[in-house]
Amino acid sequence: MESEKFHKIADALSAKNKKVEEGKMFGKECIKVNGKAFAAFPQKKWFLN
Repeated sequence: MESEKFHKIADALSAKNKKVEEGKMFGKECIKVNGKAFAAFPQKKWFLN
């Protein structure tokens, strides 16, 4: 369920800004801006940089 929210947020951000994309950081899902991690979903908790 939380993972679905993560993907919805990532999709909404990337639809508004082409520099935003989903990716991986240390094997975990993350949202990147200009290729750098901005937010990650490592387990069941959010991490914002």
